[in-house]
Amino acid sequence: MSKRKLALLGNLLVIIGLSIGPMLGGVRVAFAADPSFWTITPSPNESTVANYLWGVSAVKSGCVVAVGSKSTGGLLKPAIQRWDGIQWKAVLNQPFVDGYAELNSVTSVPGHSPNTYILWAVGYKGGVSRTEDIATGVAEARAATTLIERSEDCGMNWTRDNSVDPNPNPSTGTNILRGVTAINARDVWAVGYYQGEGPSARQTLTEHWDGNQWTIFPSPNLNGENYL
Repeated sequence: MSKRKLALLGNLLVIIGLSIGPMLGGVRVAFAADPSFWTITPSPNESTVANYLWGVSAVKSGCVVAVGSKSTGGLLKPAIQRWDGIQWKAVLNQPFVDGYAELNSVTSVPGHSPNTYILWAVGYKGGVSRTEDIATGVAEARAATTLIERSEDCGMNWTRDNSVDPNPNPSTGTNILRGVTAINARDVWAVGYYQGEGPSARQTLTEHWDGNQWTIFPSPNLNGENYL
């Protein structure tokens, strides 16, 4: 199965191509000014078992960040790669997370000072097992809790913000964030889904950052399973 995510910055179009399988998860870079010319750039594979990229954000020409996961010790762990204008490099300075953990989405927004940027990446951590619905692409990590990471140096260093640790979780079952977008430094939205313990339907999950803390906002659900 293949998936693709795009990020646009001026005339630079970045596409990350995702293929499920060992040693796969490429990054493709193209200039939209000439759609007939595409350049495939090598990207690091940190694991010899599985490497995935799920989201990408273009901050500026020398700073593009992709996030996903890699197989480590039989578990999936967050993977972050950074384009510095010349090549893709794996970002090693990341906070430790336990259990199955992945980053599903990343976004960027201008920071509080001129010429600074804040990157937000979201996903899950602490899962005791992981499966994926091939038809929908929805990953299920049982007993996972939401994971939110932040970088203020164009993706070179990442932290879990103390003000959101632990992140707000609406249940003690499964909590997964799958998307994030930022309007400004004090207005960031993350979405996903949660599921209580036992046989219960998945429900939408919406969280908001106001510059100080993350809070859960009610979001509608239809009958049956619901995902964002």
